Amino acid sequence: MEMLATTTPPGGHPMEDSPASFAAMLRRDREEAGLSLEVLAHKVQTSPAYLFRLEKGAAANPGRNFTLRLGIALYRDDLDRIDLLLQAVGHLPLITSRAHGAAAVAAG
Repeated sequence: MEMLATTTPPGGHPMEDSPASFAAMLRRDREEAGLSLEVLAHKVQTSPAYLFRLEKGAAANPGRNFTLRLGIALYRDDLDRIDLLLQAVGHLPLITSRAHGAAAVAAG
C-alpha cells in the first residue's frame, strides 16, 4: 500500500492527501469544538446520520456550500481553517490568492 504525504497546515493539524483526511478532520474538529453529531447537524441543517457517514468516510464528499456551512459552524470566522476543510474535500479555498501565495512561499 502506498504511503501518502502528510503536511501540517497553519492550524497545526496534520492532513493526509486522501479522501479519508476529510472524514478524520471533520470528526476531530467537531469533537474539539465540543459539538455532538446532533448539535452540528442542527447547525448545518442536515441529519446526524449523514454527518456520521461523512465522519466514517462512508458518504461522498459534500458540495462546496455544505462544506462552507460545516466550516462556519466549526470555526466561525477562522478563514484559514475553513479553507483547510474546503481543500480536504477537494474544493478551492475561499481566498485562492492566499493558497497560491502560501505554496509559493513553501516552494521558495
